[in-house]
Amino acid sequence: NNDNNKSSNTASSNHVRNNHVGIQNEPQTAGTTSNNSNNTTRSISTLIPSGPRLMPPSGLNAIYSLQFHPKRWELSSSETDDGGSHDGSSPWLVGAGKSGLIALWDCSKKANEASEDYIEPVISWKGHGGRWIADARFLPPPCSSFGESSNASSGPSRLLTAGNDGNICHWDLTCTSLKTGAPKLVCQSTKKLHASGIFSMDVRVVSDDISNNNQGAFIVTGSKDKTLAISTLDRLNDTPLWRCDFHRGKVGSVCFSSSKHNPLIASASDDGVVAIHDARLDGRKGGGSNGVVAKLEDAHVKPHSAVWKADSDSVFMTGESLGIASSGGVVS
Repeated sequence: NNDNNKSSNTASSNHVRNNHVGIQNEPQTAGTTSNNSNNTTRSISTLIPSGPRLMPPSGLNAIYSLQFHPKRWELSSSETDDGGSHDGSSPWLVGAGKSGLIALWDCSKKANEASEDYIEPVISWKGHGGRWIADARFLPPPCSSFGESSNASSGPSRLLTAGNDGNICHWDLTCTSLKTGAPKLVCQSTKKLHASGIFSMDVRVVSDDISNNNQGAFIVTGSKDKTLAISTLDRLNDTPLWRCDFHRGKVGSVCFSSSKHNPLIASASDDGVVAIHDARLDGRKGGGSNGVVAKLEDAHVKPHSAVWKADSDSVFMTGESLGIASSGGVVS
């Protein structure tokens, strides 16, 4: 069951309680504090939600993806801890999940007086035909100048979403339909990308290519069809730039490393393997190594998460639904 798999993979990672998105402020600390002449160590045992909550639209009963819109767009969203921003994020937040629904909130707004502690979405719409959306990622404005601050008050302009209908959708948030209120759908992938549902998507923003056909973004996806694929905005409805069929099970997590010149890709699959891919190598079975330069086979039964340490091409973390986390490394 696609929905059950997705739910178990994300239940522990998203800030969703009682169908509301909680704004997490400074962590509340508890436990012991040790002091010496050199440093102070405080153990954090819990995060306590504070401030207003964000009210999801009707039907968005589970949120599988959350991202704040960056104030500044740098070389890659993978290179920083806050989604591509070296000086923080704007108050805009995107959430997506159950029933193919997407919502945008402006967290700078005051709570609705009628509902007291809740902020309603600025816009929400059904973006996918499947049962859920796996990931939603903001994109920089087209032909923007990297490193220059965008006008955060004007809000985000572009969005990518990927769902278990097997599609990636590219949305223009600056244009909405008078009839439906939904943003303009610029482009949508086809079955040439994946034959079944997409379980994970990562986006790498590249400044060197902002004026070229890929429009400054490479998109990697992992699917129930057991493959990984890399595409660009101008090729969403065409065959991907690169495909890998190394895995023997659903690919539940994909992530670009932070390398500026040759980012590696980490993937986690239901076949029990975490793999590191080099997209310069042939990823098909006829290509020998399938583009895999390293793999971790014995750390998990069914790994569903693989993320790179910030600013690193050699250290990554993996996790599975049993609550077990492992660290891995790639010899460079």
